This record gives sequence, structure tokens and C-alpha cells, in this order.
Amino acid sequence: MRMAIESFSAVKAVNKICILGDMLELGDKSEEEHIKIHKVLNDNNLRNVLLTGPIFSKVSAGFRFKIFRDINRLKEFLKTKPLKGNHILIKGSRGMALEQIYELL
Repeated sequence: MRMAIESFSAVKAVNKICILGDMLELGDKSEEEHIKIHKVLNDNNLRNVLLTGPIFSKVSAGFRFKIFRDINRLKEFLKTKPLKGNHILIKGSRGMALEQIYELL
């Protein structure tokens, strides 16, 4: 995920948004690694970020990104806030089923 974020930050575009889902395969280091993603986002000056999943929800209190407990809540948000005209990075574990949001973009 770090590499995807870093590559995306190098894209020359005005309107960029990251939609990131939990990384489900990290085991005991899961919370620690999710917290590190906040640093990667900040270090790469990415401000428009939507995070989804129970792990991101648990570790993201106090951070400035929009956080959604699950994919259904993210989908409800996207129905009211279309992202047309943005360059979008979508990344998360397969188990997060982020493909469900494609039709809303």
C-alpha cells in the first residue's frame, strides 16, 4: 500500500483522492501498519483520503481523514458526494470488496 500511495502522489493532477480499505493480511502487526499508512499519506501530502474498514476505524481517531466503519457506509457517502473529475487511487485487501464502489464513481 505504501508503494501505491507513493506512486499515486507522484501523479501530476490537481484533484486527487485516495480510497483505502483495511489491509487484512497483517496479523499481529495490523494496527501498527495501519497507523503507518497515516504517516505515508501525510509524508506524501495527500489530503483527500477516505479510509474504510474496522481496523482503519479503530486506529484513525484524531486523524483528519474521512473514516467509514465498513464498505456500506462508504457507499452511502459516495452516493451523496460524487467524485467525478478526480484522479482516484483505490487500494485495499481483496476481502474489503472495494469493487462495490466502482459504479458510484
